[in-house]
Amino acid sequence: MKNRSRLTLVLLNWCFFLGALLSSHGQVSVLTHHYDISRSGLNPNETLLTPANVNANQFGPLFSQGVDGFVVSQPLYLPGVSIPNQGTHNVVYVTTQNDSVFAFDADSLQAPLWTTSLLYPSGSEAVPVIDQGCGGGNVTQFTQIGIMGTPVIDPTTNTMYVVGKTVLPSTGVQAFYLHALDVTTGEEKFGGPAEITGSVAGAAGTITFTPRYQMQRPGLLLSNGTIYIAFGSMGCDLYAHGWVFAYSASNVQDQLGLFVTTPDSLADTEEGSIWQGGGGLPADSSGNVYAMSANGDFDVENDGNDYGDSFLKLSLSNGLGVVDYFTPYDQLQMKNQDLDLGSGGPLLLPTQSGSVPNLIVGAGKLGSIYLVNQDDMGHYNSSGNGDTQIVQWLPSVLGGPMFGTPAYWNNMVYFSPANATLKAFALSTSTGTAQFSATPVLQTTKLGGVSTPVVSANGTTNGVLWMVQIPPKTNALLTAWNASTLGTPIYPPASTKSTANNLNAGVAHFVAPTVANGKVYVGTQSTLVVFALYQALSPYAGNNQSATVGTPLPTALQVLVSDPYSGNVDSGVTVTFSDNGAGGTFGSPTAVTNSSGIATTTYTLPQKVGTITISASGSGGSFSNYGPTQFSETATALPPASLTCVGANQNATVGNPLPDPITCTVKDAKGNGVSGASVSFSDNGAGGTFTGNPLITNSSGKVSEGYTTPTKAGTVKITITVSGVTPLTISEKNAAGAAANINVIAGDNQVSAPGTTLPTALEVQVTDKYSNAVSGVTVTFSDGGAGGSFSATSVNTNGVGDASTIYTLPSSSGTVTITASVNALSPGIFSETGQ
Repeated sequence: MKNRSRLTLVLLNWCFFLGALLSSHGQVSVLTHHYDISRSGLNPNETLLTPANVNANQFGPLFSQGVDGFVVSQPLYLPGVSIPNQGTHNVVYVTTQNDSVFAFDADSLQAPLWTTSLLYPSGSEAVPVIDQGCGGGNVTQFTQIGIMGTPVIDPTTNTMYVVGKTVLPSTGVQAFYLHALDVTTGEEKFGGPAEITGSVAGAAGTITFTPRYQMQRPGLLLSNGTIYIAFGSMGCDLYAHGWVFAYSASNVQDQLGLFVTTPDSLADTEEGSIWQGGGGLPADSSGNVYAMSANGDFDVENDGNDYGDSFLKLSLSNGLGVVDYFTPYDQLQMKNQDLDLGSGGPLLLPTQSGSVPNLIVGAGKLGSIYLVNQDDMGHYNSSGNGDTQIVQWLPSVLGGPMFGTPAYWNNMVYFSPANATLKAFALSTSTGTAQFSATPVLQTTKLGGVSTPVVSANGTTNGVLWMVQIPPKTNALLTAWNASTLGTPIYPPASTKSTANNLNAGVAHFVAPTVANGKVYVGTQSTLVVFALYQALSPYAGNNQSATVGTPLPTALQVLVSDPYSGNVDSGVTVTFSDNGAGGTFGSPTAVTNSSGIATTTYTLPQKVGTITISASGSGGSFSNYGPTQFSETATALPPASLTCVGANQNATVGNPLPDPITCTVKDAKGNGVSGASVSFSDNGAGGTFTGNPLITNSSGKVSEGYTTPTKAGTVKITITVSGVTPLTISEKNAAGAAANINVIAGDNQVSAPGTTLPTALEVQVTDKYSNAVSGVTVTFSDGGAGGSFSATSVNTNGVGDASTIYTLPSSSGTVTITASVNALSPGIFSETGQ
């Protein structure tokens, strides 16, 4: 009963945000980093974008919105937001490193619905990277630090929670502030902004939160009315610690708790940052919060309080403290070699059916996968023989470091290690406990710099995996794969150069695209780029017709131009038709859509048979991009007009197939092969057999007939007929088979005086098994040493199979037996008498 109750709670946890996704008119909302508080990276309600239409012809950049700084956080999305004095809009929310928040119409290029600055207090500015603890920004590549972590939206109160970093130039004092913004206006509410401050007592003294050395990269978490905010180092691990703060969502001035990963350490490097490649802290249905810490001291097994390179389970029940943890056995190596476990973010998996239903998974710079029981995380294996105490440990299977959170769909988890292949590992409970496949079940070709993956799908179908590729020394590229197969990208295809660098800007290395309601949103260093399906061209009438060559198709070709999102038709679009050089003719190669969105033309087929692909593309109208479409039409041949065959004058032995088939071609008056014509064969009663008769010509107008000759040797005349064409007769030569019989035909039982020549020659005929005379066979005559003589003892059969010799009797009287032999055949026997 306990596990069943837990299952219900976790399902509710997964459904909380997924249920909130279905707000206005069934549209999807994106309220937090990686879609939900389990950080699944999954939008399971995407009905428009599919592996079939996400391609360079039907999908691409729709428009870009300029912003005032680097967009690092994942864009958030709310449908049907009522903006004061501006009507109702689907809204995408974007933050920048210049401490600005923008609310844009998600579907069209227009001025921001509202924008607000989080430069607080008055006179503040975003922190120049030169003023960060690293100095110069050589690690992050940012020029300023403002809003970095993805905000979170509470749809029940229409509130966005976001953290900004500012500095007062007059004093040089840096600070982080938590803001609660009204999503309809951008105005502060619930007591915001609240400065984020805190300190804890540790074994080495008091640890004070020092904004100069901290960076707020992880996405914010809203769980059970509490906002959780995590911090790591500024990028080079100087003087920083890993921090988690908890604030009341209804009053952001109310700090509910705080936690430091390494309170016992005052060292100046590598102290347990929480950065997770921008991944948000996940939470379960009981309100427990999870994190992965980076390089830092670990001394918990020695009664200390430092949790470097660890999976952490935190709870507010004890003032925001650790209630369970897992630390890899090689943690010290990670710390000493800058191999952060916490470069990756944790993912809470859906409840599994095995003996361990509640699982958390993550991977860091070592590229090892750790699958951990949420309810019993395993702590630390001090024996040094590997991480055998957790559910599953797959060492170094990713082939590269992980930066960010993996994504989940259809019992597969997708990992995106840098400079390696994107990989999917399958979950199975075949052993009684849910575990991953030991090796990837799917993977891509090798990639370079990559970002955080997300998956859009319609339930368990039409999965598309999205990620931003970050090639060296060039602009970034939004890329999509069929999530069921991976392999090579479906968008843009590797062979399509024109769509390369489709973001036209750089991006943060842990950027996550947002997919919602048929569009994809990606933040860059200066813009929000919106990708969408193009206006759809589709065949409305006239597709898949057939007609004879050189004649018009019976039905006109009609193209419908419509919006794939609203279904509204588009008038005034110029549609251009092309048969791609097939040789047909259009009534007009261009047509303009009418008020019903339909463009019409006629088409006369070319003189050559075959399938013709007709392309239709659009331009003009109210949109800049139109996805092309195609018609498939078939040109059939005219009636048969000629017949030609090859395979005449072959040689075969009786009762055997001809060496080659008889191949015939039926053509029309234009020289096209006629398909579907009936071709009949006859040997005019000779007695042979055909393999099939009649035969039907293939698409090239050809048939191929096999023929087994009759048992009677001679020339066979084969007549070939096709309706409407003069019959064709060919000849085949049918030779006798091997010698089978020797028949005595003359000279047997003669009587003559001893020593005299018999009056009649001894004559035999050699035949095959069908009694056909066999010529050219050597017949050997012998009297068995009786003393007579032959005019010839070896004689070749003539054209009618006969062989003969003259015999002179021996000088003594008596009966002589003479044999006529051919190899091992039964000989012909002559009996001659001398008296």
